[in-house]
Amino acid sequence: MFPNIGQINMHFGLKNWVSETQPRGQKGDYETHIESIRTLSDYARTSGIEIVLENLNCYWALNNISDDTDFAQVNWDNSNEAFGMNPEEWIEMCLDVDRDNVQLCLDTSHVSTYGHRFPEEERAGKIEAFLNRPDLITHVHWSDNYLYDVRGRNDSHLSVGKGSIPTDFHRRVKALQATILLEHFYTKEELHEELEYIERL
Repeated sequence: MFPNIGQINMHFGLKNWVSETQPRGQKGDYETHIESIRTLSDYARTSGIEIVLENLNCYWALNNISDDTDFAQVNWDNSNEAFGMNPEEWIEMCLDVDRDNVQLCLDTSHVSTYGHRFPEEERAGKIEAFLNRPDLITHVHWSDNYLYDVRGRNDSHLSVGKGSIPTDFHRRVKALQATILLEHFYTKEELHEELEYIERL
């Protein structure tokens, strides 16, 4: 049915959402979420398609969190938050779905938005958790971001090497047995610089 498609990337619904139309907030149901992915994966298997589950952006701006708001003041339980924003849940979802055609997509810019939930001295360690199951990661959206600068709360998608995600993290991404998309929007010259940086890793 889909002869040119081998892999489909999936974003998830919200597990918490708070808005004017839902003034008391709502909670997504984890089991329904997992069962929905199983249903989709079973259908995708009939066409030989793999589904990859992407770790998602933490949506600081969507939650109207100003740049001068201290991370410790943010109550994520009362904020818009999707499934799969933190590494433990992201990996757990893949294991709970338990389908051989469901794997993980690592988005490195989104990793930084998660890192900003913690003190600066903890961020590098916190984002390393996204690489705890490299065997499950079969696709990567590779870019850079500002891990130690408030701009990194946004999904900046800098070219690799232009941000402050640690070099060792990038080395580990390069070593993954995964298809890779360099996900940014810059000039050919910057692309060449990026490829040279990646070659040196």
